[in-house]
Amino acid sequence: MRARDTKGLHPGLFRAESGSLLTSATCGSRSFTWPVYCETASLCLLHGQGCRSTRERAVPQAGISNQAFWREGLYRAMRHGVACGVMLLDKQGVVRLVNRAMTRIIGEAAAGLAGRSLPQAPGSSFLGRFSELYRKAAHTLAETSFEHKRLPSLDSGSIIASGKLIPLSKHGKLTGMVFTIRDLSELVLAKDKARRLSWLVSENPMPILCTSRQGTISYANPAAGPILRCLKTQEGAMLPQELVERLSRACLDGQSELVDIVCQDQSHTFVLAPCQEGVNLYLYGIGAELSSSELDEVRGQALHSARHAMAMFTRQGRAIYANPALYRLWSINPDQESFLSFQSLWQSRELAKTVFAALFAQDEWSGELMAKRGDDESFRVRVSANRLKSQSAQSGDTQCVAVWFHDISRSLHDQAALRESREKYRALVEASSDLIWEVDPRGRYTYASPKTQDILGYSPEDIIGKTPFSLMSRDEARRTSELFVYHAKARTSFSSVQLLMQHSDGRDIWLEVSGAPYFNDAGSLSGFRGVARDISERKQAKEAVACHLAQDPPHINVGEPAGPSLAQPTRGLAPIRDTVAKDLICRSNAKGRLTYINTAMSRMFSLAKDQPGQHRIKDLVHELDVEKHEQHMRSLTESRPVAGLVSRARLDGEGECWLQWVHRAVFDQGEIKEFQSMGRDITAKVRNREAALQGRYEVDSLRVELEAVFDSISEGVIIVDKDMNLVKANPALDHVCTRSGGIVENWPLTVAFSAEESPPCVNLLRQVLETNEPVRGYRAECSCANQPNQVTLINATPYHLDGELAGAVVVIRDITEKPEQEPRREPRTLYHGMRGKSPKMQAIYQVLDQLSEMKTTVLITGESGTGKELIVEALHYGSSRITGPLVKVNCSALAETILESELFGHVRGAFTGAVKDTVGRFQAAEGGTIFLDEIGDLSRNIQLKLLRVLETKEYERVGDSTTCKADVRLVAATNVDLWDKVKQGTFRQDLFYRLKVMTIHVPPLRERAEDIPLLIDHFLTQVNETYAKSIEGVTNEVMNLFMHYHWPGNVREFKHAIEHGGILCPGGFMSLGHLPGELRQAASGQAPAPAPGKRRVSSDREHMLAILEQSRWNKTKASELLGVSRTTLYRKLKELDITV
Repeated sequence: MRARDTKGLHPGLFRAESGSLLTSATCGSRSFTWPVYCETASLCLLHGQGCRSTRERAVPQAGISNQAFWREGLYRAMRHGVACGVMLLDKQGVVRLVNRAMTRIIGEAAAGLAGRSLPQAPGSSFLGRFSELYRKAAHTLAETSFEHKRLPSLDSGSIIASGKLIPLSKHGKLTGMVFTIRDLSELVLAKDKARRLSWLVSENPMPILCTSRQGTISYANPAAGPILRCLKTQEGAMLPQELVERLSRACLDGQSELVDIVCQDQSHTFVLAPCQEGVNLYLYGIGAELSSSELDEVRGQALHSARHAMAMFTRQGRAIYANPALYRLWSINPDQESFLSFQSLWQSRELAKTVFAALFAQDEWSGELMAKRGDDESFRVRVSANRLKSQSAQSGDTQCVAVWFHDISRSLHDQAALRESREKYRALVEASSDLIWEVDPRGRYTYASPKTQDILGYSPEDIIGKTPFSLMSRDEARRTSELFVYHAKARTSFSSVQLLMQHSDGRDIWLEVSGAPYFNDAGSLSGFRGVARDISERKQAKEAVACHLAQDPPHINVGEPAGPSLAQPTRGLAPIRDTVAKDLICRSNAKGRLTYINTAMSRMFSLAKDQPGQHRIKDLVHELDVEKHEQHMRSLTESRPVAGLVSRARLDGEGECWLQWVHRAVFDQGEIKEFQSMGRDITAKVRNREAALQGRYEVDSLRVELEAVFDSISEGVIIVDKDMNLVKANPALDHVCTRSGGIVENWPLTVAFSAEESPPCVNLLRQVLETNEPVRGYRAECSCANQPNQVTLINATPYHLDGELAGAVVVIRDITEKPEQEPRREPRTLYHGMRGKSPKMQAIYQVLDQLSEMKTTVLITGESGTGKELIVEALHYGSSRITGPLVKVNCSALAETILESELFGHVRGAFTGAVKDTVGRFQAAEGGTIFLDEIGDLSRNIQLKLLRVLETKEYERVGDSTTCKADVRLVAATNVDLWDKVKQGTFRQDLFYRLKVMTIHVPPLRERAEDIPLLIDHFLTQVNETYAKSIEGVTNEVMNLFMHYHWPGNVREFKHAIEHGGILCPGGFMSLGHLPGELRQAASGQAPAPAPGKRRVSSDREHMLAILEQSRWNKTKASELLGVSRTTLYRKLKELDITV
């Protein structure tokens, strides 16, 4: 190999001597010279002759051959002593050697390049980027080079490199190649940084001077010219003595310093920034040609002309200075406004006072407030304030504050609009029928729309971080990679490129892809964005048509425009074409008689496929569309041979369907030779469109009707969503509410009311949304009424969408004059969940109406199962305490040892196991109602503490000496005679009289038999909804039994009997056979019902035995019939001396 074979090797690596067979290299301080020859399979560097210079030969060590000595020296030189990266390749382009410098340049994975073939490497890989250069060098046997090429590092990031490929040859044949790379990244970045810094300094509008420690000016940028002239100095000269003294101190301190210096009767502001070589001197702010006496005036003018509003306020809040920008921001005329205060600028004066106090309490303060202009327009302002101290005042004494104001209303509006635009864009992207994708510069997915699941079978989360190449074959991945690389370099987009990818189930998917590269501000590639559409079906259809045309080419004249042909298929046409075709394909002659039909058309119209000539195409068209079909066929001309038509067709059996046709006329010498037609059944699409139009019409009609009904309702109606935003309000609301004018759709309902107001309609809506339960029959006097002492009846109900709570509806009726005008004619059958029209129930309703606005204690008496708990709920939800909690306590269900803790709470350590403070029931019911059921079972100790709560509204938690206040309404209930307990000494007499302020006795069911039909309808409705039944009612025998049975368990037993019968009854009417056994026995007279009278478990042993017999001595069932807990039942059995 002569010197020309190694010409161009990287400097410092190889050096050729002209006219010699020797090639030299430098390794450290030694040089090596060796002859080179190549074997057939690999590059070998042998017979090295080393010397300390290129002209001095070195002697190899004893025992080592010249060949081995020089080969080892060369190997070490290239492996360890060369700064640039080197790879040696054999004649097939396989990497045989990679030196250590290459590992530093392209990453630790460079060692894995050994043994790989450069010409056969993928185009996206590191080696593949040089395949073209390699082929060029191998073909020409001349070196090829590249400069400043950006290459991906195998570990991370990228590098900027230059390099050469130098072929090695023998007798004109390639025997190997040397590949060198030099990393220029740091050099390029350093040059770029230096260029930017140079531009920053030279083009900076701020004057910049660089001086030595002695004050000599070593550099001055162009902007410093006026400063040098003012100081009467120049670059290379000294600074004035006044600056040199301050400069020396800054150099000694080593810290930047801001100084104001008067030099030659002119004031200058400097920043002295010391560095290792000198001090950088900056002048900024005020011009240098001003005297110190003029400086304050210039600063005032600059403040007065500022764009942002600014003012200074005294401790009393009065403005002592405000610039014109402030008056413009608040639309204030400075000539008319003689006194400006801080509080007058804001919407809330109370909040303004708090903020103003904070301004004087802190050195700096910033925040956002709502301001108010003179025209009552509100806008948001960002406020920044600083305390100002007078030098003559005492240390720490703040004289005033300087406040800056910045209107951010438009910014907030723009941010909201931006968020809305993003949400709209996201909705459009996610609703698109195409796959929308984004990849990073490495081709990894960074975004994929939900359509990925339908097209590729993967969820977007599954493919994020993967590349599309992993879903392709190797050849398709290489083609796609080359496509991306080309358009990234050219900075151009691509469209309608067909790519073959694999579905998650393994089948092939053809995609039509369009995309474009996008770049960051620095011009670097950030990735690709685009869309992909599934065209697999279209691709298969085209292939089928191409196969059809290949077997039977169309007969087209030379002057005939090219287009699809549906000529008569030959006998060799694959039968699968007709089998799988979904479209109708036919051919007819110039007179419209069929000459060919495919299987789909034969099957649809019940035609013989082998005898198509018996029919004309118009015979298949519906009689209403025949004329339209003939006009369409006549409209086909030689210049317009193809056109589409939608028409109806007649089917066998007097049916019809909608078809979409594409007809093509084939001309021969100006005359029609035949018609070729392709049709598709679009009946379902047409029917769906008609149904959609009909549905839209019905919805619009229903909406108009509902709006008319909504507007015509005489009661006021308010509809809100689950966030208390107004959905709709009817005009009748104006007659019952004075705040209706301030209620705006899609705004919170509460904005129409002041903070002091608490209208009952708003409270009811909040309760309904929290509990998801309706509130009916609530009477209240509202402060927002149209007339004084106006009484309204309010009903609130939640509504749901798709099973989820969506909002609530409140209906408000004015009933102010109705009680005085005339007595109620019809008895109320429904009152707060209670049903009954009997006189006793009507009397209870009237008492509850009177107690709705009173806070008195109420005692409810009655047998078990009569519905005492419903009375409690009516008292709570019909009173002003509706917004507070309703806490229910069953006194007999709790052991006496823990009842006190449950009622009043306890503190940590009050007893064993009290590991933390616990809230009692009275504290939990604060502001609401507490219901004590079976109060007759309380112990004497608890009775005493309860008496104190009733009298003083005070109590103490267990283990605590602190007295707590109780703002609760107490309602008690019992199914025993408390006066008998007083006589027996088990119940305190004073507590009895304290509870018996207002007593409501709930009658047993046998005393209000006229309510039984109402209860039957109500409970049957519940059974039908719960068990998906369709029970219409009960038979006459069942009704007669219900009306005459004594019902020892009252309404509870009655409800369970209805539910038992509802489960067994398949539908229609409930008969005796569906009822529980004890009722069937009572109907047959086998087991007499318990005798009427008082059902007091504590004193009626016979009644208890009858219940036990009825329940077959099942204690659980007996306690349910009696309406008491099992604990109470055991205690009563012990009192009556009954052993179970």
